[in-house]
Amino acid sequence: MTYVWQCVEAIDAVLDNIHFPLGDEAKLRELEAVFNELSKWRLPGTVAAGDGVVFRMQRPTKEATDGDVSFFLTRKGYYAYAMQGFVDSKCRFLNISMRIASSSHDSTAYLVSDLSEA
Repeated sequence: MTYVWQCVEAIDAVLDNIHFPLGDEAKLRELEAVFNELSKWRLPGTVAAGDGVVFRMQRPTKEATDGDVSFFLTRKGYYAYAMQGFVDSKCRFLNISMRIASSSHDSTAYLVSDLSEA
């Protein structure tokens, strides 16, 4: 378990090619225009599409989770890591977040992501 987190943290520290253009109004308008065209104007204001996924894992140790393994237990009864991502109209990632436990609701995952503060 420790090795997985070390790997995720190492990738996160080096990977710097996924950026949501929060401060770039021209880019946001461009993203919206493409979604408008694809949806035939049924989704005005849309600049990205998001979803979450969980990746199964073995039961973590208490030491690896600061004593509470229940955060990694999904409502379906297996242990997992959670990831939430947002993509543009060409399915290129604009934002990825792994800040939330797999036991959390999608709306909670969104609220702790960088995007909810925008």
